[in-house]
Amino acid sequence: MILDMLFVKDYEIRRDSFINLYFSFDRVSFVGYNDKIGILKKYDSYKILNERVTEIGEYHHEYKYIVSVCDNCYFIRAITNEDGLIYDILIYTVKDIDYINRIFFPNVFIIPDSVKAYNKPALRVDNNVNLIYMEKAFTEALGYEDWDYKNKCLNHLDYSAIDKRFIESFKEADFNGLYSFKRNDDRIALLYLDIKYVDGLYIIKEIVDKTNN
Repeated sequence: MILDMLFVKDYEIRRDSFINLYFSFDRVSFVGYNDKIGILKKYDSYKILNERVTEIGEYHHEYKYIVSVCDNCYFIRAITNEDGLIYDILIYTVKDIDYINRIFFPNVFIIPDSVKAYNKPALRVDNNVNLIYMEKAFTEALGYEDWDYKNKCLNHLDYSAIDKRFIESFKEADFNGLYSFKRNDDRIALLYLDIKYVDGLYIIKEIVDKTNN
């Protein structure tokens, strides 16, 4: 339905499918429903080259597609809320499809049962520090809903908003300490974190907010 509304010229765009919409396409962007949403609505059909649907918390879903249409290729990312209403649409003209696949369609990581057993937030470190499991307790401490953090930050911790000592502590071992993080409202949160290293992942066993102490 999302792709039909965006690309197929004879498919009706239903205004009641959107809520508080943010739309961005290359150099065009706007907030709220706007007729420019039909900027690519001029084709009879399209071909999906890759797609992935992910639940990102609180019944919000992320829809990602790579679409070929005529001689063009586009990446589409749409976010829906718990009622299935679309509130975020991002479209890129694809110039390097391999790059888009690497960034937006990475291999799905399987979380070990040994980590799930803790029922605590878990982090994975590669090129980024990634929140990969039970994120809510940690994102709440940063002033985010977990789905909103996934939407805005792709579930990567922003190195520019984190105490460097925290990043330097990931040494394939347990660690703990008091660290500063930039919250959603740009205030600084001081969090005591107790981290346990299990099967290549880092489990946040304890989070204590020390901001106002």
